Amino acid sequence: MRRAVQMVFQDPFASLNPRMRVGEIIEEGMISLGVETRAQARQHKVVELLERVGLSATMRTSPMSPVARPCVPPHSSIE
Repeated sequence: MRRAVQMVFQDPFASLNPRMRVGEIIEEGMISLGVETRAQARQHKVVELLERVGLSATMRTSPMSPVARPCVPPHSSIE
């Protein structure tokens, strides 16, 4: 099990682009890791993953909603 799980530390404010679609964000990681080389199979896998976590397949092509965007506290210096 330990070999199948990897912890990734990252700043969500720097790593999530609110202009990218949810499917693009997932697919970008898949491309980087070489999970699936064929675009159509990769898109199918993105839909499977979205449905597995309880999201609609339409989220693959929908921009991140304001609810899903990371929020910055008003007192934060991040802009």
